[in-house]
Amino acid sequence: LAAADTAAVLPRVLAAAAGEGPAGLDDALAGLVAGWRGRHRVDAPADWDDVRAAATEVPAEDPRQPSIVDAAARLDALFGDDRGVARLVAVARDPALPAARRAAALEALVDVRAEESTAVARATLAEPTLARAAIRGLLAGGAEEDAGVLLAALPRFDGQARDAALSALASRAAWGRSLLDAIDRGELPRDTLGPLLLRQLAGLG
Repeated sequence: LAAADTAAVLPRVLAAAAGEGPAGLDDALAGLVAGWRGRHRVDAPADWDDVRAAATEVPAEDPRQPSIVDAAARLDALFGDDRGVARLVAVARDPALPAARRAAALEALVDVRAEESTAVARATLAEPTLARAAIRGLLAGGAEEDAGVLLAALPRFDGQARDAALSALASRAAWGRSLLDAIDRGELPRDTLGPLLLRQLAGLG
């Protein structure tokens, strides 16, 4: 469909999905999230407020409720609504929630380039189950001094999180210098840098 056709049809599709209850809402919102993946800003469809209201009315005891409200928050954030960003921040910061749900919320904040994503990434970097999402958040929006944050957390990482942190450090010139300095000072072993990381650092100039 052309963009104009989509804009005309989408509100009717969403209204029908909302009329089907939680099952229809879950499928429709998940489809929108998947379809707009990679975008950081989209215009909200007509009557989106009604869809959001339907999402908030899903009973807490319904097993689909978390995915529905999180998808609605993610879409709100994508539409530029600060309420969606605030809800994603609350989910990402809540240690009582499942790690996968919190990581998805942080990933969503990074995807929409929310300013809050960097602070949330710093706050959750030490949590093993959130480390990879937090590293991505720092890489996307972190400042020069966040190299020190990553280096300080590195001893707590293993496996994929450690690889992701090292790759992030080797992806920016200033961060790469901090990584090399830490090795020179003996804070990290010389064998920290494998061939791939050395090539990354060499490519920074």
